[in-house]
Amino acid sequence: MRVWLAEKRHQRREVFVPLQHYAGQMAEVDLFEVVAEIDGERQKAAMLVIRLMQQRLEFMSLYEQADQLSLHDGRVRGVAHFEGMPARMVYGIS
Repeated sequence: MRVWLAEKRHQRREVFVPLQHYAGQMAEVDLFEVVAEIDGERQKAAMLVIRLMQQRLEFMSLYEQADQLSLHDGRVRGVAHFEGMPARMVYGIS
């Protein structure tokens, strides 16, 4: 039994990333820089996008800069837009 347990501990374990998501389980949050035309003038801005993975729904918001305030404000507005919070949010901030 000890030998079997030792072998099991040293075996490589495979890691799986779920490709199927259930409703309300997961959202992806991205905050990145874009160039937007505002009042006829091209300006750098920050775009926040929240995607509900299973439903394929998106919320987008534009900010003057990519900072913590923009991230938190966008998250609050996104949760209000979707009328609820997903169980898990994955952040990809560039």
